[in-house]
Parts: sequence; C-alpha cells; structure tokens
Amino acid sequence: MRGHWQSQTRKLNRHYQSGDGGGSGLTKWNPEAGCLYKVTKGGIAYYPAPSYCVLNNGSMLQEIFWNRQYSASGVAGVEISEEQQLEYVPYFPKTSDNYYIGVGLQDVTWEAEQAFDVIQPDSQETVVTFLTGENLNSKNANLLKLTYAGFTVRKQGAGNLTQQEYKDLCNALYVQFGNAQIDGRGHYTDQPVPAFYPENMTGTFTADITGNIGFMSNLVGNSGPYTYSTNINAFKYPAFTVQPQYMRNREWSGKQTVKSMVAPSITPYITGDKGGFFGMHGFASGSGGSIPTGVYDVATGYTYFVLQVLKKVEGITCPITG
Repeated sequence: MRGHWQSQTRKLNRHYQSGDGGGSGLTKWNPEAGCLYKVTKGGIAYYPAPSYCVLNNGSMLQEIFWNRQYSASGVAGVEISEEQQLEYVPYFPKTSDNYYIGVGLQDVTWEAEQAFDVIQPDSQETVVTFLTGENLNSKNANLLKLTYAGFTVRKQGAGNLTQQEYKDLCNALYVQFGNAQIDGRGHYTDQPVPAFYPENMTGTFTADITGNIGFMSNLVGNSGPYTYSTNINAFKYPAFTVQPQYMRNREWSGKQTVKSMVAPSITPYITGDKGGFFGMHGFASGSGGSIPTGVYDVATGYTYFVLQVLKKVEGITCPITG
C-alpha cells in the first residue's frame, strides 16, 4: 500500500483532507451516552465509514502476529503483549494491495448498480450519495478515522479465558486508557447497541450469490479471529470489511455492483455483550459476558486472544473506498 498517514492527513492513492475545521476542540466520550453516530467540528458532520482497513506505521495490516513480547497483565495467569497503535481508516479492498486471492483474478472494482444513499442507520442521515454507474471512489465523504490500542493476550494451555478473567482484563484496560478522545463534538444514540440492520451492503457480487454482505467485525469487535495461521503465528484480516475469500469456491473478481450500504454507529464497549457485533467497538469495559474466541498454538502451549481499545476519533475527508 503506497503512502502513509501524517497526523490527520494521509496520502495514499490521493490526498486526504484534514478534519481540523477550526470548531470545538477535543472532548471525551461518555459511554453512558451510548453509540457514537456522528462527530461535528467546524460546522461539518463526520460519520463512521461503511468499511475500514487497519494501518500500523502507515502500512496496511492483513495479519496481527501473536509471537510478541508479553508481560503480566494484572490478571493472574493471563499475560498481555506490548501495545500496537492501530489506525482504522476508510477503505474498500483493492486488487493493487494484493488483498484478494484467486487464480486469473480480474481487477476488482466497486460501482453503483442503482442510485443509492450510504445511510447511517441510527440517525437515518445520508453519508454520501451515488448515482447509477458511479465508481465508489469517485466522491469524497466526511468520515471518521479511529485509533486503537491493540494487544494480544495469552493464557497457558488450551483453555479459554474465563468470564471473570476477561472482565478483569477489560476493566484494567479501561482504567489505563479511560474514555476515548473525540476531535470535535460527539453525537450519541443513548443506546449501547447500533441500530439493527440485516446486512452492511447489498448488490451483485461475484463472491456472494446471496447479494447480502455483512462485514466481518471479529477482531475489531474483540470476539475472536476471522481466520488464523499457526504457520506464521498470526490472526488474519483484522479489517472491518469484505474478506478476501468470502465464500468457498467463489472469488472476488471484476466489477462488483452495489445497491445499498450502511455506515453503522460505533459502540462504546470493548466487549460484544453490551455492544453487539455489527460495527466498530469502543473503549469502556462491559460485563465480560461475551468471551473472545482464542487460538491454541500447540508449538508454544498457549491460547492467544486479541483485544483492541478505542483511543481517539477524528474526522477526515476522503472517498469511502480509501
């Protein structure tokens, strides 16, 4: 992936404008206010993106490795790795990023099958509008960039975390990081769970004949990996987006056309038991009722987990495709 982020401005395939509109300064997100569906700054409204990739030091990550340095977590029997800073930025997978897999792959493009609005489902506000035949990278939108503290956690043996261990770990991280910082004024739903919707995107896709795609939120939802590789000691595809191989024996290839799309609110909670599994997750500890799926690595004798805690939300202007 060519280019990198610098502060709030990123040069990738095109210029990304800063969200610094001269409005209100930094604020703190009160988790009791519920999900975040919009940030305003300098009279401009910024919305969650429909789809995200994750950057570390300016490069796109397709793996999060668990062969890292660990130390005591404060929870007996559970160790935690050093923090990684993970920046989630608006993105739709590109062939040029070697994101897709398959033999004889044609360049993957995303176009509007019909005129549609990208909707923020809690507020029913429009994020951006596309006309029939328009490429999804042809228009800018005001979107949110999210910065997370990323960790891997390990526990000796093949057992999962207990509910109490997970709750204590989330509480300790919340004490360490506190409420997420927002660059501007946050607008909230007063609900801990995003509005229900049956899918993130509908259309005609080569990799999914149902025409209904729910983006994978496993790692960003702290619920476990989408898939993993013990050969390279890594969790695969941490992004909140379509996956490289969505269904067995079907591949992303050529033109994909979109009929509808949503940009879900961001839940305030680290854990999925309070925040649901439909969008990006936050910073506040939940009840620990939904324990993430771990991966047992027989070579090391540990079970590994992922935890990501939201630190900062800021507005940028760019296409939804990145």
